[in-house]
Amino acid sequence: MSGIKTTYQAEKNVKGASAGGEYYKSTYAGLLFVWVMSLLIFPQLPLLTVALNLLIMVLISSMQFYSALLPVKKLISKKNEQEPFVSIHIPVHNEPPELVLKTLEAIQQLNYKNYEVIVLDNNTENPEVWKPVEKKCGEAGASFKFKHVEGLKGFKAGALNLCNKMSHQATEFVLVIDADYRVHPQLLQEALSNFSEENIALVQFPQAYLNTDTGNRGMQAEYNHFFAVYMNMANHFNCVLSTGTVSVIRMRALEATGGWSGNSITEDCELGLRFHQEGFRGVYVAQPLGKGLMPVDLHDLKTQRERWVFGNMQTLNSFFYGAKKRLSIRQCAGIVTQLTAWFNFLFIPVIGALSGAIGMAVSAMPVYNKLMVLSLVSIWFYLTGKFIFFRLSFRNSGKSFRKSFDAYLVHLGMAWEGAVSWLRCLCGENILFKRTNKFLGLKKKENVLTNLSLSLILIIAGALAFASGYYLEWTFAWLASPAFAAVFFLRRLTVKTFKLTQKL
Repeated sequence: MSGIKTTYQAEKNVKGASAGGEYYKSTYAGLLFVWVMSLLIFPQLPLLTVALNLLIMVLISSMQFYSALLPVKKLISKKNEQEPFVSIHIPVHNEPPELVLKTLEAIQQLNYKNYEVIVLDNNTENPEVWKPVEKKCGEAGASFKFKHVEGLKGFKAGALNLCNKMSHQATEFVLVIDADYRVHPQLLQEALSNFSEENIALVQFPQAYLNTDTGNRGMQAEYNHFFAVYMNMANHFNCVLSTGTVSVIRMRALEATGGWSGNSITEDCELGLRFHQEGFRGVYVAQPLGKGLMPVDLHDLKTQRERWVFGNMQTLNSFFYGAKKRLSIRQCAGIVTQLTAWFNFLFIPVIGALSGAIGMAVSAMPVYNKLMVLSLVSIWFYLTGKFIFFRLSFRNSGKSFRKSFDAYLVHLGMAWEGAVSWLRCLCGENILFKRTNKFLGLKKKENVLTNLSLSLILIIAGALAFASGYYLEWTFAWLASPAFAAVFFLRRLTVKTFKLTQKL
């Protein structure tokens, strides 16, 4: 997207820990030791673990099915006689300048007068990247402010907190948009009309994309299902969380809850959770009023999903171990359902299937067969249940089967990130924050092996079952194994996305 030479570096962790802090590896080693010893001494424990994992899968899937069947909730809006002052915050780090310029040009077309724009470029080393943006802001007038900061900590949360400090004292609302988002002229009028009550802290719009057509609709559909199902459910359950861009926030509520937090690398969801804990509300408006860019290669797409799953698990930790003040049971159920939307619980049953197959090969104890069978039931429950869920999600849209099947394959293509990233968080790993790259010229290794490792484990488990004379288990293990090769379908869509983005 830009001819400017740049580096693509991960920032240091939010909490200041470096990648060298690898104490979590001892946790992994300890868990492996406990699992192996349990298989040898007390195999009922792994069986119980798989059973508990299956129960969690059933409970969350039930909420997902229920959410997919909910009608679209009608919202209450009011016409604003005046224009409250809005501060538009655009945090920028190492973004192609022509991309940011298009975002600023779209803002200049807003049918709204009482606003300011704060573009905060943080930690971009190459002046050629941020200088054109500074120049554009200078030419756009006094309402456009630009600041370049080196050494800013806290990633997007840190940048947004600095934007808050820079905001005009008359600011009543904050609009947060990503550097690649081109907003609709009517965005602010529509957003402010939905602050119909004083306790509404957030109005969230869906994410939509410029670099999409029928050739990569599976990627677009997989993103869209979150808003069509989970955010609509959140309206019904009064638990709307922020999704990070095209978010309009009441400044009074933002200040009352302490601003943006670095406790999660999905700082948007974490802020939404604190809003509800403090008695505020969020509203989701199912009207796309801004468009950005989908990741243009498999590496960045999987990195983005890793960040979402890991960060949401951090937020869930805050939710489970923090005070549940002001939250009803419905709100709690809705929050957990939203935060686990990108999760799957496949890793334990996949390892369980292999463990059971090994046990069946060396021992006649029936508990090992039960372990493999229950693991395979869990895997097939996920594969069939997720397909049904996507069919329900798109049942009322055009070309519903093709759209739901493509989205399903895209979802399976990132099964590894959904299965492992939340466990990494629980084990104490502190992953690096990685932004989604927008420079088209940067080539990165596209790793399909992690996803295929799930297929390989099932193939090995099936082969062991076959050798032990358990032909039914072999059949279902091998039939499930091709599902995770959907990563190749996903990679093909990202190639199309890359080409579409080049044309833009």
